[in-house]
Amino acid sequence: MKRRTILLIVGVVVAVNVVLLAVEYVLPSPSGERSSSLATAPDGFAAWAELARRSGVEVVALRDELADARLPPGSTVVALDVPSLPRADALLLRAHADAGGRVVAGGVRPERWLDVFDASLVWRSGGPEAIRVGERALVTAGGGSWSAGGVLVERGNVALLADASPLQNARLARADNAAFALELIGGGPLVFAEAPHGYGSASGLAALPDAGKWALGLLLAAGLLLMLARGRRFGPPEDAARPLAPPRAAYVDALGAALARTRDPAGAMAPIHTLHGDQPPPRTDDEARALARRHAEAGGARRDIAPHGMDRRVGPPLSS
Repeated sequence: MKRRTILLIVGVVVAVNVVLLAVEYVLPSPSGERSSSLATAPDGFAAWAELARRSGVEVVALRDELADARLPPGSTVVALDVPSLPRADALLLRAHADAGGRVVAGGVRPERWLDVFDASLVWRSGGPEAIRVGERALVTAGGGSWSAGGVLVERGNVALLADASPLQNARLARADNAAFALELIGGGPLVFAEAPHGYGSASGLAALPDAGKWALGLLLAAGLLLMLARGRRFGPPEDAARPLAPPRAAYVDALGAALARTRDPAGAMAPIHTLHGDQPPPRTDDEARALARRHAEAGGARRDIAPHGMDRRVGPPLSS
């Protein structure tokens, strides 16, 4: 691959990355994990967190592991749609509720840790999309329900939701979903457990979002291509000899092709003959025979000189 082509590829990769980063900065696309307060995607909780802030509730996106965190006393801790929640974390949430705090848990497939709060509950996939919880009419995605019926079961300071979709961005503004979300908060502050969703307190490259990691990887690849294009492949740092000009045969072939396109080779070569003091090439049969006779009398090679300067090797020289 030519160096210019490689440089062009590097330039295109860098330009595309810069444009994508600029567009993402100006017009960020919805993203994030399901039921996370940091997620702006349709199934995120960013709208719920903003609603709580505008209602005067302190909102905390807890990135520390629950085992290492100090939960504010009396706070409401949300852990929804985290099927892989460790049982140790579920026990910590239960202890927080027993100490006077509030816990909102559940969501998709909580079987791994659900018995920590209620061993009799069974989660089932599917459910109605229009339900009532107390005086509130809710719109859901029909993603889950409890075997006893409904999507909400309260056990003291613990609210167990079988379907978190009424609280998500896509449906929070529908029916009484927003009012229901505020009622779940209680006295606040509202703490979202983000570590189970993958938003831990990472640093360095691990803290970069996936889009940033891809952009960094593409820029690194572009830099490597640039170094390969600019550097020497193999061999000594300097050439052992000066590079020679290309073979003269290519030049002769090109010149012959150019003369053939003129359709008058003799006329095109006439200035060169004049410059070197040569006799101009014959243009008629009589001139060609006269030139051949003089050449034979001078002892030259036997050949027939055709008009327009084209030679053909033949038998004996022409006679008068």
